[in-house]
Amino acid sequence: MRIFATLASLPLLLLLLAACGDDDDAEATATPAEPVQVVLFFANADATGHVEVTREIGGPATIEEAINLLLDGPTDSERTDLGATRSIPEGTRLLGAEFSGGVVTLDFSEEMLDYGGGSARVLSIVESIRLTATAIGGIEDVVILVEGQPDALQP
Repeated sequence: MRIFATLASLPLLLLLLAACGDDDDAEATATPAEPVQVVLFFANADATGHVEVTREIGGPATIEEAINLLLDGPTDSERTDLGATRSIPEGTRLLGAEFSGGVVTLDFSEEMLDYGGGSARVLSIVESIRLTATAIGGIEDVVILVEGQPDALQP
């Protein structure tokens, strides 16, 4: 008789356990991230300044996300409609980003040095990175490394 009473209460116990599940986890995985805007700065057509480009992304606007979008270069429509051009050499990769006290240190791959020379080009590269990074809240200054080396980006 005791076994029968225990077996009879099993469905009720299972129902109660199912009702105690954590619905917040199910909603968090089912709800897509809210789109956010990230601001990028590309060189203008004659390399005398920069074009501000705003893109919508599906997650948080991290420094890594923003710099990787900058490294991808402008889209065709940004080139055509806004005159945005690439100042950072193609193939350049972000190797790391460290943030401390309002300063972000960005380490780039050696392809960064394939810019072809010239102080105007170096200034354009540095300014694209600096403007893009400081558009993210909390970042006040930027240190640029190439393969871990400071001051590698020289005209």
